[in-house]
Amino acid sequence: MHQKTSDALGAVRDVWNENHLPDPVVTSANDSKHPGSNKPGTRCGPSNSEAECRATSDSLHYKDKAIDLRSHDMDPETKKAVISELKQS
Repeated sequence: MHQKTSDALGAVRDVWNENHLPDPVVTSANDSKHPGSNKPGTRCGPSNSEAECRATSDSLHYKDKAIDLRSHDMDPETKKAVISELKQS
């Protein structure tokens, strides 16, 4: 994991605690398909393999600089606040 990503997990923990949320859950990191910005030529569709996606995507997931966090259990107001706080940290 990239050092900045590792450091960001501390900010995630702090924001979750400040908002009285259950422990944060990382749902994805450097795994599965991440199309990035869907640049032309990216092969990350349903019929493409993860290897094809990795080879053609510019996703930060594949550089160990991005994670996905579970948020489906947050109400919309809390989710908006959490996103804002994480962007500021």
